[in-house]
Amino acid sequence: MLSTTEITKRSFQLYKENWKPMLLLGAVVLVLAELTGTSAEGDISASVLALVLSVLVAPLTQGGYYFYLMNVWSEKPASVRDILYFCKSAGMYGKALCFFICYMIATSVIILFSFVPVLFAAFMNIPVHSMLIAYGITLLLLIPFFYLVLRLMLAPYLYVCDPEESAITVIAKSFEMMKGYVWKYLLISLAVLLIELIYILPEYLLTSAGVNDGMVLALTFIPNLLVYPLVYLMTAGFACEVLREHGIIVDENAELVEACTESFACADSDVQDALIAEKNDDIYYDET
Repeated sequence: MLSTTEITKRSFQLYKENWKPMLLLGAVVLVLAELTGTSAEGDISASVLALVLSVLVAPLTQGGYYFYLMNVWSEKPASVRDILYFCKSAGMYGKALCFFICYMIATSVIILFSFVPVLFAAFMNIPVHSMLIAYGITLLLLIPFFYLVLRLMLAPYLYVCDPEESAITVIAKSFEMMKGYVWKYLLISLAVLLIELIYILPEYLLTSAGVNDGMVLALTFIPNLLVYPLVYLMTAGFACEVLREHGIIVDENAELVEACTESFACADSDVQDALIAEKNDDIYYDET
């Protein structure tokens, strides 16, 4: 498997080679994310609407977008139309929607369990010093529960590889396949965070200076757009490398070499001798 440095370098190279479609799709996904995110700033009805919208566009912003990024990383034919991969039919979109709902519920439930002590303390209206203890317990619980969430990160990519699998099966496979790769994923996440500082830092400074949210969004949209496809390509690259290690994604070149080897092994001895002699002649002429 490629190291964090190699994944980062290759992501930059692929981004450079495919920057036009990547920026176009990145803009579409980013705008959809901002629209569903900004509508959450209000009353409960606005938050519910934002949640519903974010779920409805998940087959595009996650499913189709991840399909495109995986094609780019694997150097397969990739097109901006890949974002509509799960919208080819109502049935395909419905299955993808069900999967992403299940995936969001699974990750949300795991995170929610880590906040049980604080929620219980707030509900019981306990004294301040007891609340501090509850917060301390929650911080301790966040570590193992965060680890569990990281074990599920492969699920969307596994589903892209095989949309016929059930959500439970895909989530279970992700949990199993990520064993031993969580630390490497944390390193990728750290590299992603360092790159994201390009727009996170200006956003923080503008917000601290009292600039209104609309202006902050306008000023940081371009840096965010430039970074967005790259960091998601890095994550997709990591996922592809893990899936390749488990044999889910097969290297076509490796398949070709294996097929040629098998053909050679199955050939008659006379044919093998002729192939070897031809190869030796080629080597001789190359040397001379």
